[in-house]
Amino acid sequence: SDEIIEGLKAELDKAKNVFVIGGNSLVGPLLDADLFDVLIIQMAPVILGKGIPLFTQKEGQRFYQLDEVRQFGPFAELVFSRNIEKDRK
Repeated sequence: SDEIIEGLKAELDKAKNVFVIGGNSLVGPLLDADLFDVLIIQMAPVILGKGIPLFTQKEGQRFYQLDEVRQFGPFAELVFSRNIEKDRK
């Protein structure tokens, strides 16, 4: 909700990191509020069928660049950082 986003913006200090775990009901509004500099997406080799999507396709377009890929057994972790120069074009 807008109140939560505004409260979070007021509390954020650019020197600190906030760790967010969640699906599109949490991630979507935070993306819309432009609060992510880094996305770390962890993937498991399991198809859940009717799982909660991470993105709703309603979020505004943002560009991120892939910085790192790590493997932890059968799991993958993708690390993306914001590509602000590409956002401006």
